[in-house]
Amino acid sequence: DDDGRESRKKIVTGFRGVRVFDVAQTEGDALPAPPPSAPIVGDSHAHCVAQLVTHAGELGFSVSFEILTDGSQGYCDHAEQRIVVHEKLSSNARVRVLIHELIHAHGTSYRVFGRALAETITDSATYVVLRSLGLEATATVAGYVAYWSNPEIREQAIGYVDHYAAVIEIG
Repeated sequence: DDDGRESRKKIVTGFRGVRVFDVAQTEGDALPAPPPSAPIVGDSHAHCVAQLVTHAGELGFSVSFEILTDGSQGYCDHAEQRIVVHEKLSSNARVRVLIHELIHAHGTSYRVFGRALAETITDSATYVVLRSLGLEATATVAGYVAYWSNPEIREQAIGYVDHYAAVIEIG
């Protein structure tokens, strides 16, 4: 310690009992079943692409589909008010990228949040929207969020995810 004396640090580990319940002990209507899941590589949600492009236009952003050679699947350019999506992607993958970039267009920018927090918020909200559509993106989102985040970043992102997921509505 500060007086030059040796100090010891005691670490205690263990378990404690907590109350739990079984779903059979609850009452009320059954929870709705999740929508059937479709892979992110297919074309089952091609009809959503046009709706997402329209939404981008309502925000003042143009959308283009181009060959990207930098390894990315898309990007949102706030200065030019445009979203670019790799043209070689399947329709379902285009939906995933468009949702991700639209969440950036809604204000989840690197300038405001920093890159790590912006990407964590954006892809977490993207996952929520994709699951509501019945698209399975756990494998792609989990790795992406894990790459950009740490426990502190994830804690900061929690409050924003629901907000940004709610602004992307697809009928």
